[in-house]
Amino acid sequence: MNKYFPQKKNQSERGAALLIFVIFFLLASTILVFGIGSGVYQSLSEYRVLTESKRSFYAVEAGIEDAVYRHRNAESYSSTESFTIDGTAVSVTRTLVIDSYNFTFTASSTGATRRNFLELSVGDGASFNFGLQSGNGGVLMQNNSTIKGNVFSNGTVVGENNNIVYGDIISASSGGLAEGVHATGSVWANTIDNSIVDMDAHYVTKLATIVGGSSYPGSTDQATATMPITDAQIDEWKIDAQAGTVIASTSPQCSSGTYTINSDVTIGPIKIECNLVIQSNSTDVYLQGAVWVVGNIEIRNSPNIRVDAAASGKSVPIIADNPTNRLTSSNIVLQNNAVFTGLGSNSYVFLISQNNSSELGGSEVAINMKNNATGALLLYSAHGEVLVENGSGIKSVTGYKIRIQNNTQIVYESGLVSLLFTTGPGGGYTITAWNEI
Repeated sequence: MNKYFPQKKNQSERGAALLIFVIFFLLASTILVFGIGSGVYQSLSEYRVLTESKRSFYAVEAGIEDAVYRHRNAESYSSTESFTIDGTAVSVTRTLVIDSYNFTFTASSTGATRRNFLELSVGDGASFNFGLQSGNGGVLMQNNSTIKGNVFSNGTVVGENNNIVYGDIISASSGGLAEGVHATGSVWANTIDNSIVDMDAHYVTKLATIVGGSSYPGSTDQATATMPITDAQIDEWKIDAQAGTVIASTSPQCSSGTYTINSDVTIGPIKIECNLVIQSNSTDVYLQGAVWVVGNIEIRNSPNIRVDAAASGKSVPIIADNPTNRLTSSNIVLQNNAVFTGLGSNSYVFLISQNNSSELGGSEVAINMKNNATGALLLYSAHGEVLVENGSGIKSVTGYKIRIQNNTQIVYESGLVSLLFTTGPGGGYTITAWNEI
């Protein structure tokens, strides 16, 4: 019987070895399966994240394209926007910084979030098509006045006593009239009367007019145009000003009803809740941001109004707007050789009056520039009359009604692209920053 015991021992050892092999095989197989599965799962997860990330990226890009399109085409745009594209939610915030818009775009798809930043700046004259643009009040040029740039009016364009426009003239609508003017470019108007047109004339009626180029009788009347800057945009600049320093009407600086600057100072953004006077010879006023005056503005006695280095390359607005009295208040007067200086390219001081007397049929002048106030200056009053006397070298004038007289010269430096015009510079909104954050 003992001779069988060794055989049983060998069988037991072989069984144990087989069991150990099976255990190791199962363990190795499990590790291998988990390894392969983990890799597959990780790859699938990475693919899903990549797919959702790309979905978010393209949604953000769609938000950017939407913002750029709306601004380039003067469409409405709120400070916050949101929409959904291909199941991905996109949110947009917009902040106005002087004459630039800063956008932050966020898109999130199944937890994959992408954020982009865009800075959209006013390019070379993106706000202005013309050296002179008026509303229904029209344009009156008197006493040797000169415009080096294009002129557009929703009303009439009338000249008296040796005026000249170095560019094109458009008087829009069926009531369009160009009378007593000399244009070195072309003229579009329903009626052209007693004028000199060096290039082409487009009209329905032409009377006593010399045309150097081709005449196009029976031409279609040109459509009227909206003003380049909306009240909503001006209100945003006012909000920007109010976000800085506020000189309250009850403060000592406004105790007399007028805040006076007669020494060197750096201001902006700032809201002044009374009239503003800037005076004193050679006083330097540096503008770092928007200025909102709740009253009238008078600039006199040869001060220098300058864009500060902090706003280099920007156009800084100075706004006269008393919302409770736009009929006899909210006026601007410039006189005695005030000088306006930008800093960098496309940098101007932008004087804006919200006086609306002219639009309502009144005789109040919204902006009166006289005595050779000069420099990097833009004048704007969408609802009021702009009267420019004895001035030279300002860059652009826009108003509901415009009168220029007494050897005034406007030298245009800004403009949007317009296929209609044969002369004049162009520009638009410029993307100055576009990056992922």
